[in-house]
Amino acid sequence: MDRIAFKAHLSIATPAKAKQMVAQLLREKGYQIRRAGRGKDRGVDMILSGAGKRIALVLKLHSKRVGAGEVQKAFGAAEEVGADECWLFSSKGFTDEAEEAADKIGVRCLDSERLWRLRSVSPGVLVMRGA
Repeated sequence: MDRIAFKAHLSIATPAKAKQMVAQLLREKGYQIRRAGRGKDRGVDMILSGAGKRIALVLKLHSKRVGAGEVQKAFGAAEEVGADECWLFSSKGFTDEAEEAADKIGVRCLDSERLWRLRSVSPGVLVMRGA
C-alpha cells in the first residue's frame, strides 16, 4: 500500500482496523509488537520492542486534534508500563500546545504522515525520510 492509500484507509478505518494497520506498518519497519491489555496498561495500546528499547504506543482515534492533557496522560501511561519511550499517534493531529508539551517531556507525536514517513534503518531504529 502506498502513502496516499494508507492515509485514506486509516482515516476511515474502524478503531480495530486502524490498530491493525498501524501494527502492520510498524512490523514492516522491524518492530516486534505486543498488544497491551486493558486496565493494567493504563491506555497503552501496543508495546514495541527493538534495538533494546521498549516503546509504549498510545493511539488516539478521535474526531479532533489531541491536546496537551492527552500527551501528559500518554507519558504517565508509558511510565506505568516501564517503557523507555512514549509515542502518541493521533488520527487528527495535535494542537500546538500538545506539540509543545510533547517536546518538553519527550513524547513523540505521530500523525498518519509522520507514521508513514518512519523508515527502518535496522530493527527498532527509525529515522524520518527526508530528514
